[in-house]
Parts: sequence; structure tokens; C-alpha cells
Amino acid sequence: MTMLSVMGLYQYDPTLFDTLQLPEELNKDTLIGNILLECAELETFISDPAVLKEAIGYWSNKNLDNWKRIYETLKAEYNPLWNKDGTYSETETRNLASSGTSTGSVSAFNTTGFQNQSKQDASGTDTGTIKRERRESGNIGLTTSQSMVREEAELRRELNIYDFITEDFKSRFCLLVY
Repeated sequence: MTMLSVMGLYQYDPTLFDTLQLPEELNKDTLIGNILLECAELETFISDPAVLKEAIGYWSNKNLDNWKRIYETLKAEYNPLWNKDGTYSETETRNLASSGTSTGSVSAFNTTGFQNQSKQDASGTDTGTIKRERRESGNIGLTTSQSMVREEAELRRELNIYDFITEDFKSRFCLLVY
């Protein structure tokens, strides 16, 4: 059985990657170029270009949702110098009940004693809801800003979506015997 390299199969059939599906935001030519650069001389375990082309379509269709989610995660907006960013909400409900009797007394101008003039019985319930919301963000001090900048740079270097998909292609279709 003759084994062919990725580059050899692509030169034989330039439509080899036509079935490749990617998230809309990614450039197909960039990925194909990256695969060819990284895997050019590696042999594939599928030597028939038509079969490999079909397999690439199935493989990319199977992984498309994962690639979209990874891409969205890598493009998420955040401040790389913050390790705390969130909104906290609290709701407090208070019930205040009161009851009692109020008596009004008066005194005549010619007596020293008081007499009841009015009497009121009162009771009631007052309910109140208090909502508090606060936003907290910034660096809580456990990690220095310099360390977080370094980690961000390493993350961006290691998690390039084109390299991620290329490595996935390599492990799925290439014989990794050197």
C-alpha cells in the first residue's frame, strides 16, 4: 500500500479541502495553508484523495460546533488585568406589623384630673422590598498584574484557533511516525 503525504494529495487534487466546514468568522484559505505548512510531508492513513476529501467533510462537520465554541471563548471580551468582574444582587423583604391603642385626654380649666376625650385602636402591616446591586471588578491582589499579562500572552500564543484545528487534523488524518 502506497502512502501519500498531505501535500502530495493536495497537489494531485486541489479540491481536497472543498468539503471542509469552518465557523463563519474563520478564513478557510488561512487554515488550509496552515495545514499544508504543518503537515506537508506527513503521510496520511487515507491514500485515496476522494475518500480523504469526504472524510475531511465528515470530520469538520462533527467538530464544527466545538470549533465555534472555542473561537467564541477566545474572542470573549474581558480585561486581562482583572481577576474579579461581576455583579452581585441582593433582595431583602421586610414585613413591619404594628398595633396599639391611642387615647387622647383633656383636662378642664377648673380641675386637676384628666378625662378621656378620644380613643383609637390601630393595627397594620407595612411590607417593603429593598433591592441592592453592586458591581465589583479589578484585581483582588492575589496575582500581580505582571503575572496576568504573562499568562494572557502565553494563552494567546498557545490557543490560536488555526493551530488548534490544524493539530486536530494532524492527529485525525496523519501518521505521526517520523
